Amino acid sequence: MTQEVSRDKVAFEAIPVRPIVGMMHLRCGVVQNCMSCFHHPETPVQVFDADLASGGRLDVKWFYGGELIPTSEQFEAVQSGTIELSFDMTGYHTGFMPEAAILFMLPGSMQSPEDAYHMALAPEWMMVDKIVEGYAEQGVQVFAHSMTPSNYLLMSSRPFSRLADLNDFKIRSYGTLSEWLGQTGASMVYIPGQEIYTSMAMGIVDATTWVSYGMNWNYKFQEVTKYIWEIPGARANWEGVYLANPDAWAELPDDLRMMLKHYHTEASTWLRWWTILEDKIRKEQMLAEPYNIQIIEMPQEDLDLMVQYGQDLWKELASRSPRAKEWIQYIEEWMKWRGYLAEDAPSRTE
Repeated sequence: MTQEVSRDKVAFEAIPVRPIVGMMHLRCGVVQNCMSCFHHPETPVQVFDADLASGGRLDVKWFYGGELIPTSEQFEAVQSGTIELSFDMTGYHTGFMPEAAILFMLPGSMQSPEDAYHMALAPEWMMVDKIVEGYAEQGVQVFAHSMTPSNYLLMSSRPFSRLADLNDFKIRSYGTLSEWLGQTGASMVYIPGQEIYTSMAMGIVDATTWVSYGMNWNYKFQEVTKYIWEIPGARANWEGVYLANPDAWAELPDDLRMMLKHYHTEASTWLRWWTILEDKIRKEQMLAEPYNIQIIEMPQEDLDLMVQYGQDLWKELASRSPRAKEWIQYIEEWMKWRGYLAEDAPSRTE
């Protein structure tokens, strides 16, 4: 039976999507708006114009991250219906679902730009189904994902060449990555993304982690840092999620739900290729005049130590909830299929 499509206009208030989404939709002829989810208002970004794309049937009011509510409270706001839509980072959700830490990052699990996409969307794996189910139990609808293919970087204003040098560093990070780097002895702190540049410039923190050369460039971190470490194994898994309040989502007719899913899924796919290209360009610019940023090469014994720290963290993460253990073991199955783990390798969750 065909559902009758309502032509009534639906009003939404939302925390907006990441910048690349708007760039994707410009290719589809959709007008740009200068907003972003967790960016500082001065960062040039664009977002999807839902009003135009829906023929005036869907009205979305966008806010910068931190403008309406604190960035770290977006999950609760969607859950309660204070806002209807949000682009958010899974690493912020561990207080509600401990297994969200694994969605953000599991050190050393994803090893190429394609890995997270394959495990999430390949018919024989479909990790997205598990993610949607997990969030649904928390009263939140996941309707699309954003999977960045890049590695996380540590950008520092102070020189270092060994892990031991980080002992007296104050590093801004969050989620699994913060726990992982904290094992080096560094002091780990959380600062909202909008405040990192100023905190670095004022010396409040010595270093920060952020994903990809392109994203670091967009935040202008090259202006307040001199050293970069490409943290091995620090590749995000399923970091970004588009969230909707279930009641508000259920009120939308099928075609508008499909529109939102389609646009943001396609944007994530386009983001993958754009990020790979942009990273090459921005890295070259950071290493050249006037920035002359230096890439840090850690000795092998320190790299081996980071691998061990990361593997130790797997067991700790698995202990936090039954679903966390289940998801890690599922990732291990995929890694064996991918050839990253030996078929007879024992589980790191035990």
